[in-house]
Amino acid sequence: MDKFKLILTETHKKIAIIVIFVISNFIVWYFHTATGKLFTDFLYIPILLSAFWQKRKSFIFIIFIEVIFILFYFIFITEFSLIPVLLRIFIFIVTALFISEVIYYFLSNHKKTKFELNQLNQVFNNTGNGLRIIDKDYNILRVNKTFSDLSGLTTDEILRKKCYDVFPSNMCNTSNCCLKKVITDKKPFEIDATRKLKDGSDFFCILNTAPFYGETGEFIGIIEDCKPITKRKQIENKLIETSNYLESLINFAGTPIIVWNPELKITKFNHASELLTGYKEKEILDKEICTLFPEDSKQKSINCIKLTEKGEFLESIEISILCKNSDIKTVLWNSSNIYDKDYINHIATIAQGQDITERKQTQAKILNTILKTEEKERARFAKDLHDGLGTLLSSINIYLSIIKSGDINETEKQNMISFSKGLIDEAILNTKEIANNLKPNIINNLGLIPTIKSFCEKINKTGTINISFYSDIKKELKKELEVTLFRITKELINNTLKHAFANKININLISDKDLLILTYKDNGIGFDTNKIINQAETKGTGIQNIISRVKAINGTCEIKSNKKIGINVIIKVSIL
Repeated sequence: MDKFKLILTETHKKIAIIVIFVISNFIVWYFHTATGKLFTDFLYIPILLSAFWQKRKSFIFIIFIEVIFILFYFIFITEFSLIPVLLRIFIFIVTALFISEVIYYFLSNHKKTKFELNQLNQVFNNTGNGLRIIDKDYNILRVNKTFSDLSGLTTDEILRKKCYDVFPSNMCNTSNCCLKKVITDKKPFEIDATRKLKDGSDFFCILNTAPFYGETGEFIGIIEDCKPITKRKQIENKLIETSNYLESLINFAGTPIIVWNPELKITKFNHASELLTGYKEKEILDKEICTLFPEDSKQKSINCIKLTEKGEFLESIEISILCKNSDIKTVLWNSSNIYDKDYINHIATIAQGQDITERKQTQAKILNTILKTEEKERARFAKDLHDGLGTLLSSINIYLSIIKSGDINETEKQNMISFSKGLIDEAILNTKEIANNLKPNIINNLGLIPTIKSFCEKINKTGTINISFYSDIKKELKKELEVTLFRITKELINNTLKHAFANKININLISDKDLLILTYKDNGIGFDTNKIINQAETKGTGIQNIISRVKAINGTCEIKSNKKIGINVIIKVSIL
């Protein structure tokens, strides 16, 4: 529409110039015909109009036509002097040209200024950030549409109001006020800010504030650029929350967690690691990981750690750790590599450890006990062979030597043969007993419950002690478990017979869901539990044998004893 109006206006101008040109020439011709004089002054009217209306092409064209007409007059009307008229024409043309150029200059600058101002207005109004201009008295002079949309207010609700009353930030009415800082420093600055919306919710933004000057350079106030970052801030807060959660997860994990960078320097050391090593996190951060390795195994441990740089993982690797107090602990480590966001560059390694020092010590004790038990069994086996079977065989050998010598009569010979046969039968029985002690085959034949009952009945036949045994076990157990439970029961009975001076033993073997519970009680003299168990750890007594056997089948053993109750043993084993 505006373009159409412009074309229409220019067309009207051209028509007007042509009409005036025709009228001017008609007046010149008319006056010349009527009076005989040539009034060329009328010809300057279209020239001046062309100049004022700022159309150079029409201006030059009119000048050219007018000059042609004037020359035409003077060719055919010779009584007039040409030079004065041409001089007057030249003066008018120059004057018109000057006026045209002056007007063109000012109109061009006006259009340029108007165009630039229009561009600035478009930038101001259409930018994606909220803009507002504030004078030095805190009055809002102008805002763009984005600012209105962000604030949730109309332009009328914003303009001429105080800036700290409309869409205020957390810096309003403080020393960090944007206007105060610009007045003081006279330079732009950027800051993160939090504004309050109409509903009271927070609006996060980046404020870019710069001085705003008038045409003459006087300081008017500030122009404020408000870039919304609420979504980014929400994401950042979520990331911070996630980071804090992971930080807490690592710090308060029940197992040691250590993080080191590609230079093998520690960057994270959680609370469980502090408890494990005795070092505080601030003491160990930025120290090389080898600080935690004992000297004799340092190189081996470093070689394991360096494998992580090649993308390998530590999976259940035992690495010794040197504590602050010089203790050495064995830790089972599992690691994972951490990469940058493109999963290209290795930036760190995180390792989780499990302290297995006590387990290793227990395994060592169990192994030591097993070795001692085996040695004890070998000694007992040798003693049984020497004192039992060896003695019988020696006696048989003597009888056979006497028979072979022939120095005895027939009756004595028959007696010797009878004695030898009896000794051989006893030797066979002795051999069976030794073999049964090594591996009680009766369990394979009868099962655990009948075997314990049979053993208790044999002891009861001596008349020295009364053993009562009860069990509700109906199903068959694993043979290894049955053999171990029989040996534990036998060891307990032997300890009572040797040391307790008891006359009654109660044994119960019952099942409770997935547990097998063996309870053993006697009415003997009892003992100091702590003292005996502590001695057992070093001397390998019967109590330690029992504890070791229970641990070997992943069971628990609780032993209570004093002079009033004798001994009370509760053993629990999973039967899953």
